[in-house]
Amino acid sequence: LSSAAIATLAESAPEQDFDIRRFRPNIMVDTDDSGFAENQWIGQDCQIGDAILHIEMACPRCIMTTHAVEDLPKDPRIMRSLVTLNEGNLGVYASIKRPGRIRCGDKLEPIKLEPI
Repeated sequence: LSSAAIATLAESAPEQDFDIRRFRPNIMVDTDDSGFAENQWIGQDCQIGDAILHIEMACPRCIMTTHAVEDLPKDPRIMRSLVTLNEGNLGVYASIKRPGRIRCGDKLEPIKLEPI
């Protein structure tokens, strides 16, 4: 999930709270890009830390994003915004091509793997 996507949602519906806890990402990528940046990564291989990932597809979201989380109230508008702005998707699914250690602060970089 990218910081650009969260920022885009917040700008589009400032009355809603798109707190990251609603979306439970495994990896949060801070980027200067705009919009739903991770949609452009689909089909690419990327390296983050020592790991190599293949970005498979957009992550379709469900009603769980609207439920109350800790101090965040229930908000059905969250899902409506996702459907309106990004076909109900937020973030991407990735598969592991090469396992490796990932640390906070590691950069996500697109790569081209050489055939074996």
